[in-house]
Amino acid sequence: MKLKIFVFVQVFWLCTGFFGCLQDDIRLKNEKSGQRLIDYVDTRIGTGGLVSASGHTSPAISTPFGMVKPGPDTSTLGIITSSSGYHYGDMELVGFSQTRYFGTGSSEGGVLRLIPSNQSIENYESKNKIVHLFSHNHEVAEPGYYSVTTDNTGIFTEITSTDRVGVYNFNFSQTNDPVLILDVTSKLDGNKDFKDSRVVVDREKRTISGYTHLIGDFSSRYKGIRIYFYAQFDQAFADVVLSPQQKNLGNDISIKGQPLLVNLSFSETNQVGVKIGLSYTSEEKAKRNLKLEVGQRSFESVKIENQSRWETKLSKIQIEAEKNRKHIFYSALYRSYLMPNLYSDAPDPEDRTKASFIGFDSKMHSAHGFNYYSDLSLWDTFRTVHPLYVLIDQKSQSDMIQSLLSMAETGGTLPRWPSGAGYSSSMLGHPAAIMISESYLKGIRNFDARKALKFMVKSTSPKSTVVDRFGNDVDEYGKEFVDEYIKFGYCPSDTEESVSRTLEYSYADYSIYRLARELGESKIIDEYYQRSQNYKNLWNDQLKLFAPKKSDGHFIDSVSLTDTSYIRNTETGKAFVEGGANQWRWYLPQEPELLASMYGD
Repeated sequence: MKLKIFVFVQVFWLCTGFFGCLQDDIRLKNEKSGQRLIDYVDTRIGTGGLVSASGHTSPAISTPFGMVKPGPDTSTLGIITSSSGYHYGDMELVGFSQTRYFGTGSSEGGVLRLIPSNQSIENYESKNKIVHLFSHNHEVAEPGYYSVTTDNTGIFTEITSTDRVGVYNFNFSQTNDPVLILDVTSKLDGNKDFKDSRVVVDREKRTISGYTHLIGDFSSRYKGIRIYFYAQFDQAFADVVLSPQQKNLGNDISIKGQPLLVNLSFSETNQVGVKIGLSYTSEEKAKRNLKLEVGQRSFESVKIENQSRWETKLSKIQIEAEKNRKHIFYSALYRSYLMPNLYSDAPDPEDRTKASFIGFDSKMHSAHGFNYYSDLSLWDTFRTVHPLYVLIDQKSQSDMIQSLLSMAETGGTLPRWPSGAGYSSSMLGHPAAIMISESYLKGIRNFDARKALKFMVKSTSPKSTVVDRFGNDVDEYGKEFVDEYIKFGYCPSDTEESVSRTLEYSYADYSIYRLARELGESKIIDEYYQRSQNYKNLWNDQLKLFAPKKSDGHFIDSVSLTDTSYIRNTETGKAFVEGGANQWRWYLPQEPELLASMYGD
């Protein structure tokens, strides 16, 4: 019986979430005449479905590539429904957190969740203690703005943002003594691994500041990251209580290994405004980010600026098409600007070329003349949105390249999926080399190309014994089976994902060869051109596909066209990543004409 109920719930979510969010009648209900391009964007597309059928997106607010992503969190089942914290088929809100990933399937972020309530909550410890029911009829979701009125509590919430500051208005229609809970240690991945956190209260200035040490899905891979905050409220606090300890909160308190929530009570008002500035470097920088980007400006002023910036980004491509196609196109273009995420502070007012950030060595650094970004899902994006940035947003592409080079300098090697302040080592290959080389060859050259080439060679060379601050071999990052690849000319079938890795490594080697040829580095040219041809060693001319090969030089006995990486208990399945022989047989993007000739007439 329980199984039947579970299946019914999943099917219901799939139908109402995945298909429902694509229907015209729930697209932007506040659409004007269509003169603004942002009116064609539905920020809820991709928020339905289950597991691989979920888009893992959210209607959370952001500026293009913004640091903060304030938005609604629903009581979903994590990655089963949406790793971004919001599922279209879920009608229960648990609050509004400040950070998240979009479209990755990784539950990272969800910090500093604000939870409004009409009444004080004793011993609040769980998101299940307050349930806000809502419907999409009472929700507005558009670039730069989100609002919702909950059905059972009647609380109206609206959100906008700058790059580093989330801005909220709460209206409590059913009480003049509202409550806001600030869940300092909230996160989306749901595990109970808490590090240290700190809260400082200034009742006179109506501010709360501090930090939380996030141990999320990806950040756990490099010991986590501190996120500093400075929150300014427009109403005086009637009471401030620490939960779950249930004691009055002093001026400054630090907690280790436990959840930390702050219960804020207000009196004789039904409206509360909040501005939350974030920083990855210090509380003082979080405060300064808030002051520089928002200050005393109104909610409406911030919203107008945010939406104007989105209009500018979307106007980089203008199409002539019927309304439905414009919805599809601009909703997709909008999503291409949600990640990667900004990680550097607002530039120093006395020197606009400097902006602080935390490097992969956990030390403070300055970005000179560029925005420092992290959370680059490179294995997914080097072949998709980065070529788009080369065409329509060269400044952002250049900043991302300089960010990757900074990561290599502070961490030891180029990342393939940088997350926050460290290596997540997710996926495979050397996509940073491909992305940087392509950018240079297509005219983006305001970075040190020779330094980039040096790091490309280092990142694709045999393993060394350089140890990072955690005691890990630095050159291990992204180098799985590189030694075998160089020794045999391919990754043998007894290594993981052997065919996919060989094809990815060959593509990266070709990109390094192209950049070396452009820079006149003759030794690198010859070596990496030869390596770039390694894919040929796995071409099975009889089957007309790339097949797993044993270390003795013989192909495996049989190759199944139906076995994929999702069935890892077969020789064919374990040789590929997110696909099988039938999909990867077409993967030779560096030499497509040659691939066509390999198939013959």
